[in-house]
Amino acid sequence: MDRQTGTRIQMPRARRSVGWVLLLALTACDRAPVPVAHTVSYFREHENERREILKGCHEDPGILAQTPECVNARKANLVQDIGSFRKLPPLGSPPPAHMRSGTTTSDQP
Repeated sequence: MDRQTGTRIQMPRARRSVGWVLLLALTACDRAPVPVAHTVSYFREHENERREILKGCHEDPGILAQTPECVNARKANLVQDIGSFRKLPPLGSPPPAHMRSGTTTSDQP
C-alpha cells in the first residue's frame, strides 16, 4: 500500500513472472535424478558392462559398494562365474570313512 494515497502498489507483471520462473527453476534443481539400476539378469547377459561396473565398485567401495548397481553386478558375477553348484565338477576329496565302499563299521577302530 502506498501510504500517501492509500492505493495498492502493483508489482509489474513481468517482474512477478520472473520470480515464479526462478522459484520453479530452483525447485526443479533440488534433487539429482536417481539412476535406474540394471537387473541381475541384465548383467548376466552383458559381461563387458558387468566387468566395468565391478571395476568401479572395487575402486571406490566406500561409496559404491552398497549401491543397487554394484550389488546386482556382484550377484550376476557370482552366478555367471560359478553357475549352479550342481553343475560343478566333483572336488576330488575322499569321501568320509563311513561312505567308502568295502568298509564296514566293524572294520573301524
